Amino acid sequence: MKKPKMMSSRERVLTALNGGEPDRTPFCEQNIAQNVLMSITGSDKELSQKDISKLLKRDNIAFDLTPPFFAKKEISDDGQSYFTEGLIKKRDDFPALNAVSMRRNASGGT
Repeated sequence: MKKPKMMSSRERVLTALNGGEPDRTPFCEQNIAQNVLMSITGSDKELSQKDISKLLKRDNIAFDLTPPFFAKKEISDDGQSYFTEGLIKKRDDFPALNAVSMRRNASGGT
């Protein structure tokens, strides 16, 4: 018996959406806590969405629509990230913020 061709993620999802039978059930998990991923991989740094998709063989395109946060980000002892002190205290703080510093703060930088 001939082995069925392995589908790409795109083929798999489109086949399922069109009522066909993909080679396996598409895996489309969107949100996985970073501390869980870091524990699974043994990594001490946060993983990018692209790295997560490759690692877990996700079939969906992951995207991050999170706006920049005007606050400092910290990681708790259990690996969960949370926001602490706000970066805007007075009107004069606005010009000091730019897209690069906002993105850096949102991703954990200082």
